[in-house]
Amino acid sequence: MKLIIFHYHLLPGGVTGVIRNSVPAILRHIPEIEQVTLVCGREENSQTVLENIRRELSPADRKRVDCSIFPEIDYQPAADKTEARSRQRVLRDKLLTGFGKGRPVWWVHNYHLGKNPVFTGALIEIAHNHSEIGMVFHIHDFPESARYDNLRLLRRISFEASLYPDGENIRYVTINSRDCRLLKSSGIREDHVYQLDNPVPGLQRPTGETTEHTEPVSSRPREAIERHSSGRFPGYRRGAPHFLYPVRCIRRKNVLETAALIKLLPEEPNLIVTLPGVSERERRYSEFVERLFCDGVIPGIFGIGAQSDISLDELGNFSDAVVSSSVQEGFGYLFIQALGWKKPLIARRIDILDDFAGVFKGRGVHLYPRFLVPADRQLAATTREAYESKIAGLSDILPEESLDQLHSEIAKLGADGTIDLSLLSVERQSEILRLIDEQNYRNTCREMNQSLMEIEHSGNQEEQSDLLRFSPVYHAEKTGEILASLTRREIDPAGGPGKPIGPGEPDGPSEPGSLPSPGVPAAPERTERYILHFFAHLENIRLLYDF
Repeated sequence: MKLIIFHYHLLPGGVTGVIRNSVPAILRHIPEIEQVTLVCGREENSQTVLENIRRELSPADRKRVDCSIFPEIDYQPAADKTEARSRQRVLRDKLLTGFGKGRPVWWVHNYHLGKNPVFTGALIEIAHNHSEIGMVFHIHDFPESARYDNLRLLRRISFEASLYPDGENIRYVTINSRDCRLLKSSGIREDHVYQLDNPVPGLQRPTGETTEHTEPVSSRPREAIERHSSGRFPGYRRGAPHFLYPVRCIRRKNVLETAALIKLLPEEPNLIVTLPGVSERERRYSEFVERLFCDGVIPGIFGIGAQSDISLDELGNFSDAVVSSSVQEGFGYLFIQALGWKKPLIARRIDILDDFAGVFKGRGVHLYPRFLVPADRQLAATTREAYESKIAGLSDILPEESLDQLHSEIAKLGADGTIDLSLLSVERQSEILRLIDEQNYRNTCREMNQSLMEIEHSGNQEEQSDLLRFSPVYHAEKTGEILASLTRREIDPAGGPGKPIGPGEPDGPSEPGSLPSPGVPAAPERTERYILHFFAHLENIRLLYDF
């Protein structure tokens, strides 16, 4: 079997990390794979990833993995419809010529995110018309989750076919149980949808290795933190606990909420944010947060991961707790890391954390559902107005029932005199950070968030055996199951088309505008409608994302 893994690029980041950790595991544990070819759109960092993968393999297995640079699949700017159709045909033919021989399996990460609609269109066309190619669509993020500009672009310039084609040669992979349930409920056939947990290195122990001893905590992180804080971050408190938020400072990480939480806790710990945001869309938010650290508004330090040789593991083992106020995640790397470091975890409860419910038990994990702040009439009214203005421009993309759902949620904002901090604009969040320095306001916030004040920051000494479901070995076994389901399918020798991807009603006629019933196969356009409606909540279109 030839496995072709596609992603827009291999720059450092979440998807690249998944590929980097997955490939050595599957090559070691799935002997049926003759060759793995990584296909990406940029040269940058690709050889580093390839070398890192090969380093973990035997000399013989190193020959089984290579990398191909294919610029046409990199992020691409918008094009008019005529140009897009022409480029799609050319790309389709080049992909088939380069990677379509020998009945391969194409494993494509984030195929429909809207970063390159021409690539998306070519993939869907190939999946539909070439059943000899097994196609795995590995979804980390959805364009329907408030990426409405991307969705408009996909619809405008690329194709009329469904974003979710159906065929015996097609499988869907999600990275959490929520998304797995969503695809199955939307009408995609259940036996074509799989949950595949991201592989987390370091969880698999060799047989017989003991965990009774622990390495002494290095003094290097403390020295580096104090050097990094000197003269730059006046809010840093020597001798106070260190709460680590090991992330890039991007909007969905919602860092200002963690800063507010830190200010309410009795021991007044330092917040350590490891990395700045670097992309064009995230840099403004990152610089805004960094200025609040530099002004002493936020106690702690910012960006140490980019300016010292201290490793993340060193910081994790040194810190007193790990914190997260992230409002959107596909997979909980940060949460697994906290357990691996045996540190208490304080985190905003988001739906993907349901996957970790059993793992969290007895491990010093505290999940909070919301962070409330006072909302007077003016704050409530201006916030409602901002959201109404925001959704006014979504009538072309959202179903009517989804808009009604959003209007209903907006009407409730601030009705009880409180509001969730994460639903406010970034500017308003920063104002509240300064207000918390006033004793009366701080006491009010503490009363509203009483459960946060009762956290016990005790160490975590439980064994890691039940974490092994996230190990590379388990990941490889599940990948093998997915690949086997494709190789067992009946393939049209002529490579003819699979099941039509145009409109159809396998579950019989339905009322106009209705959503598919969970578990009932649906027409493709109704699958898309269902997924759009699922994500149409304020939590997915926060004002935070407008900064």
